[in-house]
Amino acid sequence: MAIDFIFSVLNFLSIIVVAIYVFYKYILPSVLKAFEEDKTSLKALFDQENDLITFDRELDQSILDQNELGKRLSLKFKEWQSVVQLEKEEKFNQSIKYNSEINNRLKIQSDNYKTQKIKEQLKPDILKNLEINLNNYFEDPDNVDKYFDSILSNMNKRVNLKKDN
Repeated sequence: MAIDFIFSVLNFLSIIVVAIYVFYKYILPSVLKAFEEDKTSLKALFDQENDLITFDRELDQSILDQNELGKRLSLKFKEWQSVVQLEKEEKFNQSIKYNSEINNRLKIQSDNYKTQKIKEQLKPDILKNLEINLNNYFEDPDNVDKYFDSILSNMNKRVNLKKDN
């Protein structure tokens, strides 16, 4: 019985030694390798997380910059739009002024043309009436003398003025 007990203990110890040997020879390297892979994977995930955080910050900053640029462009667009509107109004006002000037010129030309036509139509009658009135006026010899005296007087005055100058 004592021998059975000793062999039982020796068998038990040999199984433990074999188990320890198998554990250290085959299982532990696999576990250590898996642990190292997990550690490397975890480090890669931490690095990826840091990269993503940095990318997120850069993206947030880019969004802020884009928003600021959008606001500035919007303000510039509004400025340009107001300038274009002012230029349109100015050109429209100039167009109205130009059209008004053209209409005024055309009206003046039309009035002048009408006046000229009236003069041309009345000229023969006026000349005829003038001729009749002058004939009637100069039939009287006193009027002829007065007329010639006034012409001579005016001519003398002009001659005297020229001599004085």
